[in-house]
Amino acid sequence: MAFTSALLQKLGIDVKHEVMGEDGMASWTATYGYRQPSSIITKAPHLLKHEDFAVLHQVREPLAAIASIQTFGPMSWVFASNREPHIRDGDSLLLRAMTYWCYWNQMAEARARLTYQVEQLDPDNAFGLGMAVNARPHRSVSWHDLVAENTELTAQIRAISARYGYGATDN
Repeated sequence: MAFTSALLQKLGIDVKHEVMGEDGMASWTATYGYRQPSSIITKAPHLLKHEDFAVLHQVREPLAAIASIQTFGPMSWVFASNREPHIRDGDSLLLRAMTYWCYWNQMAEARARLTYQVEQLDPDNAFGLGMAVNARPHRSVSWHDLVAENTELTAQIRAISARYGYGATDN
C-alpha cells in the first residue's frame, strides 16, 4: 500500500499510507477496521469518520503476498485475528498468512468498487518508485509449501487467485 500511496501522490492525488489524506488513504485496515474500534483504531481515529469512501481492492500475486504477510508485526496480527475468526494465534505463521490472504481479500472484494492487480501498475517503471517502497525482507513460499500446510485452504487460494487473473504455477 505504501507503493500505491506514493504513486498516487506523484500523480497529485493526496492519498496517504494508513493516514487520511485530502483524497483518501491506502490502508489494509480500512477494509474492515473502522466498523469495530480497537487499539489500532484509537491510534487512527480517521477510520471511524469515513464510512462512505470508495474501496479499491489492490491484489498481488498470491505467493508473493502470502510471503510478505508473514512479516506482519504482533499488532497487525491482533487486529486481523480480532476481525477474522479463521485467523488463530496457535496456527503456524504460514497458515495465518494463508488464512489472512484468503479471507481478507474476500472481505475487501465484497466492499470494493474495483479490484485490480498491483502488477498492472508497472511498479518497476512507475515514476521511478520501484518495488523497494515498503519492502520488508522475507522468504519466498511455493504452492508446494501451501499444500503441505493446508490442502483445502490452498484450493480456495488457487480459485480466488484465478478469479483475480493470476495463473496457478507449480513453483
